Amino acid sequence: MTQYDVFISYARKDDVPDPDAGLGWVSGIKAEIEHSSRKETGREYEVFFDRDRIEKFDPWADTIRSALRSSRVMLVCVSENYFASPPCKWEWDEFAMRRSRMLSAGRGSGGVVCPVFFVLAPGTDLDDVREWRQS
Repeated sequence: MTQYDVFISYARKDDVPDPDAGLGWVSGIKAEIEHSSRKETGREYEVFFDRDRIEKFDPWADTIRSALRSSRVMLVCVSENYFASPPCKWEWDEFAMRRSRMLSAGRGSGGVVCPVFFVLAPGTDLDDVREWRQS
């Protein structure tokens, strides 16, 4: 069962609010996804963004695991901070396990199973991303 259209995986260090805009760049991406989906489809996509979905004393790992298992798409906001973050690595591994299980079960549409999209954080070196994806 799909609960979320998009799961945003990012390093919190990368979402520092801009003094002028009031949003960090990841929060800005989330806002744009919601705005664009409402404009294009007539409904706002359900986006899992930990700051909106996890309360202070919630079991965060269970909440994130459940969201990863019930999201159509994973949006990875890659950066040096992302590569260095154990929680980000854990999210990546959890989503990858779901994809593997679905492929093993022969589920998917047109060969696409749980797509992953990448967005580069400002200042991120594309070679670092390639190296990380191949490891």
